[in-house]
Amino acid sequence: MLISVVIPVFNNENSLKELVKSLDLVFQNLTSTQFEVIFVDDGSMDGSCNLLKELKDLNEKTDELDFVFRIIKHAGNYGQTKAILTGLANARGDAAIIMSADLQEDPEKIRELVEGFEKGFEVVIAERMTREDPKVFSKIAYFLIRRKHPGFPKGGFDFYLISRRIYSTLSNLPHGKYRWLQTEIWNLKVKHKAILYKRNKRKFGKSSHSFSSRFLILSIAIMDSSPILIRSLLVFGAILLFFALITIATLFIGYFGGNIVLPGYVTLFATLTLMNSLQILMLGSIGEYIWRIYSSQSIKSAVIMSDEI
Repeated sequence: MLISVVIPVFNNENSLKELVKSLDLVFQNLTSTQFEVIFVDDGSMDGSCNLLKELKDLNEKTDELDFVFRIIKHAGNYGQTKAILTGLANARGDAAIIMSADLQEDPEKIRELVEGFEKGFEVVIAERMTREDPKVFSKIAYFLIRRKHPGFPKGGFDFYLISRRIYSTLSNLPHGKYRWLQTEIWNLKVKHKAILYKRNKRKFGKSSHSFSSRFLILSIAIMDSSPILIRSLLVFGAILLFFALITIATLFIGYFGGNIVLPGYVTLFATLTLMNSLQILMLGSIGEYIWRIYSSQSIKSAVIMSDEI
């Protein structure tokens, strides 16, 4: 059995040597399984790619590492998701493991991921027990995602194994600009297993994810997986219209009762209130139609067949 390990790399020069050593130690104890490690350099601006080349060249001379060492380099920085998809498109394994290069994920957990795959699970997720950096926005975003996807891990998952059938499906789907693999994998609804792990503290440098990039990633996840924002707008518009009609009726009663004497006040206020509520309601209605068109045409329509009986 061959397992491909896909590792997106972006400015991880300081952690790569230790990562390679840690992976090799794990693989040496898994003698019944062969491994290939695909490092995808996503336009690093430090010496990450050069260091990977040195490590690969050294291994070709000494043959010390117990895995096939592969390097793919992007021409520029296209983002982590694109780097993962590049690795999956070039993977040869019966299954693929996706993990980061910053040593926050314990390579020892690869054993449990592989064991889960050997037991017949096509998706094995390493679920974080705790987060070192809980963010309010992240909590809100994952809460909304979990409303659409019951059972989805509270903090998502970045470290996981997927079978060849799954990663081939993901690789062959249209490569749109806005993709989030976590919900795509979850939407396939295949047999999966979760293992728990404690995310290590970052040893080197800082996270490459700024607030703006985190906001973009999680907003993509929310908008890609749930129409809750559109439907909230639709509901808000309907509620606003209801109160607008009550307000207009109250104003007209007051006007004809002689309680409102300011010329043009009733007409102006009634028109503004009614038009604003209708605009919001119409925006929500249009958004709902667009969501249904998108949902029927999007990659979430992918289906994984079970065995033919």
